[in-house]
Amino acid sequence: MSELSGAGGSDRAQRGEMAARVAAYDWSRTPLGARESWPPSLKLIVATILASQFPMAVRWGADFVLIYNDGYLPILGEKHPRALGLPFREAWPEVDDQLGPLHEGLLAGTRQAFFSEDMPLRLRRHGEANAILEVMTREHGRHLGLVRGGAGSRMRPILQPGNDVRLTWRARLDEHLGHFVVEGLKLRAAELMVVAHAAYGVTHLAALCRLLPERDPHEDVLAALAQALDHMQERTLCAALVARFELRLLAELGFGLDLDQCAASGTTADLVYVSPKSGRAVSRLAGEPWRDRMLRLPQFLKDEWEGGEPVVQEISDAFALTGFFFERSVLEPRGIVMHDARASFINAVLRSADSRVA
Repeated sequence: MSELSGAGGSDRAQRGEMAARVAAYDWSRTPLGARESWPPSLKLIVATILASQFPMAVRWGADFVLIYNDGYLPILGEKHPRALGLPFREAWPEVDDQLGPLHEGLLAGTRQAFFSEDMPLRLRRHGEANAILEVMTREHGRHLGLVRGGAGSRMRPILQPGNDVRLTWRARLDEHLGHFVVEGLKLRAAELMVVAHAAYGVTHLAALCRLLPERDPHEDVLAALAQALDHMQERTLCAALVARFELRLLAELGFGLDLDQCAASGTTADLVYVSPKSGRAVSRLAGEPWRDRMLRLPQFLKDEWEGGEPVVQEISDAFALTGFFFERSVLEPRGIVMHDARASFINAVLRSADSRVA
């Protein structure tokens, strides 16, 4: 059993190109020294990343020597295989001016940091070349940071809403703005921006996320956001997912609707209305006398929805429902109005659906 396999507890670490390269590399020529002398913590970390299909890299020691797995190869591009075993400043000289001081701060214990995969929400120019990026993160919620060179032609396409990015955030203190180092993962913004309903949909979702408080985790919201973006080019399906996102966001903001049982009878069957007063579901039988005052409840807004494209009327009913409660519970108390992208998105989806029916 090799050193890496023994440290990681699995022979999966021995599979793949990088497992072979790491095993064959003469580490005695690097600041890390021979593999046999590595500390158990380094052996464990290297075994872990080599067993993973997710892009991962280790930067170890005072020189931040680079070790990476197969998933990291597309990120390195032509830097591979030369980058293996190099100090970070030699492998990535173009970003060392950004990360070098931060590495030193981390070693000295004077820097705060996190690493995550995120979705850009908004980009604002800051000075001539830099930008303030606002992202939605899994563990830190809505978060802002400075991106050096973010206003330039190389970085700006990566930082657009609709993309998925991997970022590193660092700051001297946790309450500081800090700054991001960003890598593109799934760059779909360009193709979404040329489709009318998708462009409006991305803008709408990003604006809704900005209603959330900063730096509070909202994992369910992020999951719903990712699902909607993944299907943004499928008009009616994405409309259903955007409406469900709005419903989820209402709950995160403290104004969730009770759609599980009838407010009047307690039954869980044939729930087709929502009371505008209580935000609770109402059955067909109980709501019939007041149906003109009720909001309609599309079936795809319920928890048990299994997918499938809704019909045009259900889409219209869903956005009427969520829009009513957003206006009453979220927007009016804050003295703001819903942005135009929402209405444009709904109109684009409904026009397309109507044309297909015709």
